[in-house]
Amino acid sequence: MAPSQALPLATLQTASPQCKPLTVPRHAFSISVNGLNDRRDVVELATVHHRTASYEVYWPFRRNRYREIGIGLGTVATSINDAGLIAGWYLSDHGATLGFILSHGVWTSYEARKPHRSHTNVTELLGLNDDDSLVGFYLDGSGADRAFELNAATGKSYEIRPPGAVSAEATAINNRGDVTGFLTQKNGSIESFLLKGGSYTLLQYPGGGATQAFGVGRSDEIVGSYVDTTGKTHGFILTDPLASPQWQSFDYPESTGPTVLKGVNERGDLIGSYVDAYQRSHSFYCH
Repeated sequence: MAPSQALPLATLQTASPQCKPLTVPRHAFSISVNGLNDRRDVVELATVHHRTASYEVYWPFRRNRYREIGIGLGTVATSINDAGLIAGWYLSDHGATLGFILSHGVWTSYEARKPHRSHTNVTELLGLNDDDSLVGFYLDGSGADRAFELNAATGKSYEIRPPGAVSAEATAINNRGDVTGFLTQKNGSIESFLLKGGSYTLLQYPGGGATQAFGVGRSDEIVGSYVDTTGKTHGFILTDPLASPQWQSFDYPESTGPTVLKGVNERGDLIGSYVDAYQRSHSFYCH
């Protein structure tokens, strides 16, 4: 393995990931990282000088290697691919929550088609791959989240319907087109899912609950969060989810509150956020 190559996630499971805080912008009071590409660029939500905004931060994460992203009244960038395409959602002037795609300075808004009985205006784009396929969810007329996949080039979309779900969000899609996310069952339990080759696999951290997947890698490595029996939130890493699931719990060393893993790229790099003793959110990356 070349010295500059990141450890594959299967190796990260048996070794200690090398994690560092992500502190760009420099004067950010609170940072929540959302998306990561294979070049190690990230998108995040940060509070700087009492104002919260989204930022694109370039690798290596040093001073002045970032730019603000904004459209409408509030912008949340959630994902970025290797071509620099950015997706997310924003609050429009009319109070609707719309998805957006930002490509080389050009903004495109997106609102999912909903049944006529629905009067809600909530659409969020959460995941993006290098083929410009996106995933997210919209809110239907009953107030339930409905997951979908969107082709940015054609504008065509279709719903993602995990079995037994009364509500579902699709959060990430890898370059093979495999999709992950989470759902709520009729009994209120929250589980994750992997959609691969048209088949769904439901995933729940062993002995835990409220398992939420937020990222999926090249070989279907999945990262996210779960809640233990004491009510504390931890990150998780799941490898080989179909043939031989291997789960690993993950907590950032300085965390005294929740730790959440938000993304994994094809190099095996991880990103996530944690909460400290002062209830401030911090972000980190691991390689």
